[in-house]
Amino acid sequence: ATLGLMYLSGNSDISADPAKALDNLQRGATAGSKVARRRLGEALITGTGVAKKPTVGIQLLEEAGKNGDPKSEIILGRLLMEGRSLKADLPRAKSLFEQAAGLGDFEGIEQLGLKLMWNSRSKVDSKLAEKYLTRAGKAGRGSAWTTLAQGAVYGKLATSSLVKYQGFVQNARSMGETAIEIVEADRHMWG
Repeated sequence: ATLGLMYLSGNSDISADPAKALDNLQRGATAGSKVARRRLGEALITGTGVAKKPTVGIQLLEEAGKNGDPKSEIILGRLLMEGRSLKADLPRAKSLFEQAAGLGDFEGIEQLGLKLMWNSRSKVDSKLAEKYLTRAGKAGRGSAWTTLAQGAVYGKLATSSLVKYQGFVQNARSMGETAIEIVEADRHMWG
């Protein structure tokens, strides 16, 4: 798996080699490496370093998810949410993120909240964004609290208040999120 990843992108010691990347990632995936399966699935969907084979990539990520790998579900959900390498399918992405959350990984829930917040066109989207981000924060994703604080500063939440903002800051700090200090500095600088 490690060798396949090195051949996929290349580095200062090894030149990128799509054929060797594909061979090593397939062998790693067959041997049970979750990382190899994830990266191979994603590479086949996006065409990164290998020939694009989205159907095979989707199948690899779906199988990994069914076998208890939430990161594979998050990768596939993200690709479906972005709609660049695959046709956008937000309901399916949400379902995959919920499955990953059921396995204890709330990264996808946070990504969904982030997307909804920055792309919100209505109060409904803003409320949903806050709901997902709060849920991710309560599940241990400190960066979700920082995102909520940013949303409060930039008016991207359905309702904002100084008390609410300060709660987001306090939660982010309690989880060791240093990026919250940048949000605080911006708020103080711009008002």
